[in-house]
Amino acid sequence: MTAVRKPRKRAKRHVETNQFDAFVRRILKAYARRVAAGDVEALAAMVTLSAEVDAMLRLAVAGLRAAPYSYSWDEIARRLGTTKQAAQQRYGDKSSRHALDSRLLEAGLGVTVATLVQVFADHYPGSPAASRCPGCGFRYPDNTSDCPTNATVRPLLK
Repeated sequence: MTAVRKPRKRAKRHVETNQFDAFVRRILKAYARRVAAGDVEALAAMVTLSAEVDAMLRLAVAGLRAAPYSYSWDEIARRLGTTKQAAQQRYGDKSSRHALDSRLLEAGLGVTVATLVQVFADHYPGSPAASRCPGCGFRYPDNTSDCPTNATVRPLLK
């Protein structure tokens, strides 16, 4: 009778960040060469990929800002080679900034109907409603399709 051998588990391979970075760069360069070689249909997909990379950068920064790491905007900005304000503006949570459109805040009580209409149009969720406000990036909660700006402007226009 032969003994049945259990397959050996392969040791988990740890890839260093710089190796992983080089691997991703090689893939992106190959993709760009393919598009440049006449694959015009892949151009739109490459633009989508760029947007996804930007979204993943925001997630990475959010992870660094959250516990247990809790890096400050100043620490993140130094690694990015930019100012604290620029890093916060680019990678910060857009839904928590500018609860109301700046045009409303600047106009105050002197806001015109034309301004209200333009602000409303810029923040209109569309049909069907998107998951985020096109004007300010506010993520709509369940069963809501107004950002704070449109929730303020809508009753004024009625």
